[in-house]
Amino acid sequence: MQIHANDTLETESAQGTFVVPPKLTVAVMLDGDLDAVLDGQPLGMTAHDGPNGYLWINRREARLERWLRAGQRARKVTVSVTLPVAASSSDTPPSAVQALMACVASDRTLRHWQPSAQAVRHAEDILAAATDHEPLDRLELARLALLERGATVGEAAYSAGYTNAANFSTAFSRAFGYPPSACLKG
Repeated sequence: MQIHANDTLETESAQGTFVVPPKLTVAVMLDGDLDAVLDGQPLGMTAHDGPNGYLWINRREARLERWLRAGQRARKVTVSVTLPVAASSSDTPPSAVQALMACVASDRTLRHWQPSAQAVRHAEDILAAATDHEPLDRLELARLALLERGATVGEAAYSAGYTNAANFSTAFSRAFGYPPSACLKG
């Protein structure tokens, strides 16, 4: 099981394509949008009218395309369970996952649900716990790498443990009040 908490304000527009293994994902969108397409099917996740919940199942490997827009804010929590690839796999999903999968006939399914106040509160708690423990010491080391060694933003992001430069930029800006690009030697 994977839990991902995300509170970002995108500083740049970008597009990415990823291969997603078979999995069941539950998401609570607290703010913003998720602009994505899974094997040609728009995910269409939004929280413009308040928190919304989404469940999607992809029974086979799928291609996810994701777009980020500069200035776009997204606050969400996702919980994913990887599904076995073949029926003969020794990895058996939990019975609750099996029950959900039995209700769905297609290879890719997206469902909307209205989260309860308790579900929203839990998502907010998860998000708060994730953002309260930013690795400031690693961000400080990354800031010094930018200022003193002339590292690129990507190199600094990697040294701070980030695989996504946009997420690094958001955390850096939150910690220091300015983007990492302000540290670059021109």
